[in-house]
Amino acid sequence: MTPSPRSSPQKRLYLAGALGVLVAIGLSTKIYRGPLDSWVQGHLGDVLVMPFLIGAARWCCPQRSPAVLSGAILGVAIVTELLQLWQPPALQTFRATLLGKLTLGASFDGWDFLHYGLGAWLGYAGLCWLDRLDCTTPGHPAKKTSP
Repeated sequence: MTPSPRSSPQKRLYLAGALGVLVAIGLSTKIYRGPLDSWVQGHLGDVLVMPFLIGAARWCCPQRSPAVLSGAILGVAIVTELLQLWQPPALQTFRATLLGKLTLGASFDGWDFLHYGLGAWLGYAGLCWLDRLDCTTPGHPAKKTSP
């Protein structure tokens, strides 16, 4: 079985590095203090979580296109945001935990849709860039040229 060009060892290494950077930056947004700290703490994480989830989905499903992965993850984010309007006691108890806040959010914010969309676009663009890398040449990878 031939590995998918989207899952070459070099591309998986780049993807793993990008996921690590996204985790570090994303978590640091929660403790950031400085200019625009309200936006950074409240919304930058929403932007950054999307490329992370799209990259994680690529890791699990390397054969899927950037558009399919980005669209699926954006759909899940939208449904998750809308679920914040539903507040049964069991969900509220879970949302009060750190894991609940990180996965489901604490409260509905319509602006999150804009930030999820921006993050999904960044994730899509990142995967398109990764797909275009030529990792077959020794040394620094170059972009593939169209015939």
